[in-house]
Amino acid sequence: MPRPLLALLLAPLPSLALVPAAAPGAPQSDAAPAAVAPREWLVLPPVDERGRRPFRPDAVLARYVLDPASPPPRAGETVEGESGEAAWEARAMDGEGRLGGRIGYAYAAVPSAAERVVLARLAGASTLLVGGVPYAGDVYGYGGEGVPIRLAAGTNHVLVTGVREAFSPSFSVPEGPLVVGEWDATIPDLVAGEGGPGPLVLDIGLLVQNASLARLADLRIEAEGAAIELDPAPALRRLAPLQVRKLPVRLRLDPARIPPGPGEIEVPGGIRAGGRTARAPASC
Repeated sequence: MPRPLLALLLAPLPSLALVPAAAPGAPQSDAAPAAVAPREWLVLPPVDERGRRPFRPDAVLARYVLDPASPPPRAGETVEGESGEAAWEARAMDGEGRLGGRIGYAYAAVPSAAERVVLARLAGASTLLVGGVPYAGDVYGYGGEGVPIRLAAGTNHVLVTGVREAFSPSFSVPEGPLVVGEWDATIPDLVAGEGGPGPLVLDIGLLVQNASLARLADLRIEAEGAAIELDPAPALRRLAPLQVRKLPVRLRLDPARIPPGPGEIEVPGGIRAGGRTARAPASC
C-alpha cells in the first residue's frame, strides 16, 4: 500500500495527505527500471578501529581515495592499518541481495554507458563512496528510495563502509529530476476537537531531492483548498545539483475540513521546480 506524501496524526488514527497532481502539459516519463546492484564485491576485514572518536586513521581511505594515482583494490592485495593487516577477498551477494560478515570496507566496480544520475540506496551501512565522493547510507534500515548520486561514463569505483552486520545496495533511475521523499516527511500531531475558529496552521517539513546535474529553481508548492507558505529566501527556493533538503512549509487549512474523529483528508497539489512537477502516491 503506498504511503501519503504528508500524513498528520489526528487522534487516534487519522491522516492528511498532500498529493501532487499532474501539471498541465507536463511530459510523462516511462516507469523507472527496477533497482539493480552489483553482485560481485571485494571485501576487506577491519584493519582500523572505528569507535566514537572525532579523528581516527583510515588506511583504505588514505590509499584508495586520497591517492588519485592508486589503482582500485584487487583480490589478495593486503592493507595494513592500526589494528593489523588483512587482504581483499572476492565475495558475492546472497540470494536476498545482502553481503554480511566482518566487513571494514567493500569494493565494487559499477559500469555506466554515459554520465547520469541515479538514486543510490544503501541499507545496513553508513557510507557509500562513488569516485571518492561520500554519500549517506541508511545504516538502520529505515527505508526510502535513497539519495541522488552521479555516475561517470565508464567504470565507477564504489566503496562501502560502516557496515552493521550486512548491507544491501541498489541503484535506480529516478522518474524525473525532482524527487519528493514522502518516506521522510516531518509532521506535527493533531488532536481531534482542538484548535480555534481561524485557519489551522501546520508547520511541516518535506524532503526534496535534485536528481540531476543542473540547478532547479523556483521551487514552490501548489495546492487546492489550503494556503501554502514557503520561506521567501531565494536560497531556499532552489536546489543545487544532487542537493537533498528538508523544505520548511507552512500549511493553513480550514478547521471545518478536519473530521471530528479518525479520518482522512486529501489536499490535491504538486511540488514544482524549474517548470517540473514531482509526483507522489495518493493516500490509501
